[in-house]
Amino acid sequence: MRIKVISTRFTKEEIINRIEEDYLFFQQTYYAIHDYMDSKGCYELDIYLSEEANENDIFTHLHQRYPELQHFSINYQNQEDWFENWKQSLKPIWLTKKFLVDPAINKKDEIHVIKITPGMAFGTGYHETTRLTAELLQEYGKKGDHMLDLGCGSGILTIMAAQLGCSVIACDLDSFAVEATRENIRINSVSSSVKVMASDLLEKIHETFDIICANILYDILKRLFVDNAKDLKQVIHKKTILIFSGLILKQYEPFKEVVENSGFTVIKKLSEGDWLSIAVKLKNTEVIE
Repeated sequence: MRIKVISTRFTKEEIINRIEEDYLFFQQTYYAIHDYMDSKGCYELDIYLSEEANENDIFTHLHQRYPELQHFSINYQNQEDWFENWKQSLKPIWLTKKFLVDPAINKKDEIHVIKITPGMAFGTGYHETTRLTAELLQEYGKKGDHMLDLGCGSGILTIMAAQLGCSVIACDLDSFAVEATRENIRINSVSSSVKVMASDLLEKIHETFDIICANILYDILKRLFVDNAKDLKQVIHKKTILIFSGLILKQYEPFKEVVENSGFTVIKKLSEGDWLSIAVKLKNTEVIE
């Protein structure tokens, strides 16, 4: 069975809210809003016409209620295709202040929830460096990886890596951080995938890792390449990805110089406000994603 689809594009986000509140119109049709702002600079509205829908009435309503929508196209899709597109357009939404509806239709789109007990350790997820590191960890971390969370704080990145399917060593010099991470991995039910320990950087680390995350201060990050260079080379292999954060923008060039002089190269840089996070690897090696 073929379904008629009316499509149009727009750039104003407030139109989405108006569409979603337009109950009288959309009670008789299915619709999907696709977010293509990053790739195409626009949103796309697809309206799937049911057998009962009156096409002329729909166009009249669109012109009257949404004068910003100027250009429409009509195409036909197989029933299975439009239903799949509609499902893909659904986004997570807070049902109440305590309940999040996750419409993920497959495992890779599933929403992960990290529970954190506030304590004296750094890391609540509110700071830019934590979010930036998490973005890179999500991009490069994969199921089966062995990950080191160096300076684990409250354990947010440790828990995230475990939920991605990694085995994790989490370490911190701060005893409050060690205890906070142990508590937080317990309440997130990932204890079987995580080992937590006290260590001054790599002092007590004797394994090799696929991913290393270090969301710590600039001066401490430099120590990894200056004072601990030999130890660093012993905990990585040729395909290890290292993710560093805790840097401000003006520290990027001098830190990049330290990284490159140590035989590494920057493969990705993310920034938010005055903060940045980078991913690096050994020079002359390929990245396996």
